[in-house]
Formats: sequence, C-alpha cells, structure tokens
Amino acid sequence: MQGSTDDSSLSYWYYICAMKCNPTLLLLLFISLTSCNNKAAKEASTPLVMKTYVSDSLHLGFDYPENWEVRMNGSRLGIFELLNDSTDQFEENIVTWTEDMPLGISDSLYSKAAVTELKIKNPGLDVHILPVKKLGKNTFYPFEFDFVNSDSTRFFIKGYTLVKGKRGYNFSCTSMSAEASQHTSIFETILSSVKPL
Repeated sequence: MQGSTDDSSLSYWYYICAMKCNPTLLLLLFISLTSCNNKAAKEASTPLVMKTYVSDSLHLGFDYPENWEVRMNGSRLGIFELLNDSTDQFEENIVTWTEDMPLGISDSLYSKAAVTELKIKNPGLDVHILPVKKLGKNTFYPFEFDFVNSDSTRFFIKGYTLVKGKRGYNFSCTSMSAEASQHTSIFETILSSVKPL
C-alpha cells in the first residue's frame, strides 16, 4: 500500500540512514572488506612449497605441498591435506594405485575400463568423461562425479588415468563439493609433477 509505513520498514530506513550518516561505520566496513580481499589474494598468490615423494612399489614419484601428508594403505597411496583448523571438516586427498597389465593397451581403452568398472560397482553414479588433459609431461584421461555419503555430505571426485607401457596409473582426487574449485588446481599441480618410474 503506497504511502503507509510499518515498523519494520521504518527500522530498515532508519538503519540505512544511520549507516549513511555514520562515516566511522562505513570506514570500518570498507577496511574489513578490503582486508578479506587482500587475505584471499595473498593466499592465492603464495607459491606452494613442495616436497618430493618416490614410491618404488607404485613405480612413481611426485611433488606435493609441504602441508600435506603421504600415507600408504596396502597397495594404495594417499596424499592428504591436513586439517587447517577446527572448522575444516575433511582432509582433501588424492589416492593413487597402479595395475600391471599382461598386455599394453591404449590410454583411452584403459580409461573406459576404469569408468566402466566404477559404474558396475556403483550403478547410481553419474560419471562425466572429460577431455584429455596434458599435465606436466603426461597426458591424463579425466572423469568426474559427485558422491553423497550416508550423512548427506557432498563430495566431488575427479579421477585421472594414465598408461605407461604395461602399467596403468589411477588417481582419485576427492574434495568436499563446496571446496572443489579451489582444490582442483592443487590436485592438478601435484599431478603435473607425476613421474612414472
């Protein structure tokens, strides 16, 4: 209704007018916003300090950020980002394993087999095949899918396969869906350093 005002609209306009008339509040708001932007820009521009890891059993070497940790679990190797603070809920990670094959096959066929096996074991997954990607000296065959666990936490998984001779290399990169975009570049930095042995 035009021309009428209720208490909530008066409170809203009073707040706006008070903000316009209070330069101290505006200055504090500006400083807090620019400091947040500067922190994000500084974090984005800070180069990663890397360590090198070589696994004789998996026949590969790679570089990984110093604030990550390498863990073996049977025939699989995991590279985990340690929790940053009490609000961090998940250790983003890359899990890798190799398969020795009796015959050498093409990268594309190996990738198709990996995706098919994944779909057979998890029929409900909607797996997206991505274009071939050159990272460092290797050409990977990537795919991706979303996964929701039993407590409704959403994860984003990006898989990469690579074939060298009669050995297939598999890399499963997992992050919480909300943080997937920021971790993809870290995952690909690590994968760019992979050296099959």
